[in-house]
Amino acid sequence: MIVASIGSLLVLWLGGANILWIYLATVLLYPAFLTLPLGTIDFTAARIVIIVGLLRIIFDSRAVRSFRVNRIDILVVVLFAWGTLALMITEGGGAILENRSGALVDTLFVYAVARLAIRTRADLVKVAKVVAVIVLFLAILGVMESYSGWSPYSPLKAYDPWSRHISADPEQSMRLGLYRAGGAGGNSIVFGMTFVLVMPLVMVLFREGANLRLLGGAATIACVAGAFSSMSSGPFMSMVIFIFCALLVYKPDLVKPILVILFLVCVAAEVGSNRHFYHLIGYLALGSSATWYRSRLFDLALQDLPKYWTFGYGFKDPGWGLLLDGRSYTDLCNNYVLLAVTQGAAAALLFIGILVEAVRRARKAYKASYPAAFSDAAWFIGSLFVALGMGLYSIGLLGAMQSIFYVMLGVVAGRLFDASVPDGDTRVRWKLRAVRRLQSKTPRTQRTAVAPPREKAE
Repeated sequence: MIVASIGSLLVLWLGGANILWIYLATVLLYPAFLTLPLGTIDFTAARIVIIVGLLRIIFDSRAVRSFRVNRIDILVVVLFAWGTLALMITEGGGAILENRSGALVDTLFVYAVARLAIRTRADLVKVAKVVAVIVLFLAILGVMESYSGWSPYSPLKAYDPWSRHISADPEQSMRLGLYRAGGAGGNSIVFGMTFVLVMPLVMVLFREGANLRLLGGAATIACVAGAFSSMSSGPFMSMVIFIFCALLVYKPDLVKPILVILFLVCVAAEVGSNRHFYHLIGYLALGSSATWYRSRLFDLALQDLPKYWTFGYGFKDPGWGLLLDGRSYTDLCNNYVLLAVTQGAAAALLFIGILVEAVRRARKAYKASYPAAFSDAAWFIGSLFVALGMGLYSIGLLGAMQSIFYVMLGVVAGRLFDASVPDGDTRVRWKLRAVRRLQSKTPRTQRTAVAPPREKAE
């Protein structure tokens, strides 16, 4: 209650984009398993902060007045509504409404706040600065835990109601001779993926002043170190793909040839191999057993698709554990399979639509703002959703990872990344300023008059 009260008071006092960094600080630094039971619902500190934040931002007339519904808004709401309907059909009404109440706060509320809070580049930089400092702290803890197996959060695991399901044998949580760091939540996969999810934010600082560039560079290195300290295949895979996509900002002309090559490789693998092309991505995992498990899981999901494609199995186990690794339960470490199994194939397709629309929107923002500093931010956030599109083949989007995903989704869906904004918007001024800086470096006799950029890129 103390943590939630301090966060809520800061939200009410500061408002605006500050709501987002206060929420992210609560999610990243405070264990989600320490909850406040109110009736039958467990409230985390982060949930209380975001509820207060949503109420605070609704009373911000500027944010509400500039709101315009877009495709991501529609897809996010439809996905939540469909998931609720499917679970009510398969699991019944009462318990599911309670479960979806928590999901509503962790997804739609978080998305709405991020969507309305980030309106200008200054807002994005403000959040990025605080997140960069938090990431530096968390990465140090992660590396320390990975080497020693100890974390300052370890004593709090005694209050985790789910900890009894986790093996106490430390050797089982080691890979390649290192412990799997779990951070505040104790889950190594979630801990590693949070670094991947916030990495585009800290990279926004690359185009700021010298001190902020230094902070952004240090935080970027910290994100890489923190992700690998989890020693988990999902964060490893997502980080590698994100870094590759982000580096293409310096050679954007290579994007189309690379896509063509990837397509040809997939076709060749499908035609010339006894395995399907989607087995290829599994080779980015940390071990051959993880690769086999993920590929086999997808095979079984496709094989049994006619049994659950309408509304899924709900929270019931699909019964594939014995066919995979002999366990009595199925580890659904694939977000598309997880959505399809619990909520039906439509949920997985809607989620894919969200990822595609996020990348499309980031691409349009990049083209509309190039060569201004903002274009890099659009490219990096678009790269994140490309990396997630492939990385979520190996993990499920759960816990704090899901909430931060909706933060980043809300950011790219917000006004700042709207390529159709009218002239006079801050992004247009950034682009005009960038063009003037470029022309100021050319000989005076070769300069031409600077015209305001058009509303959309050709």
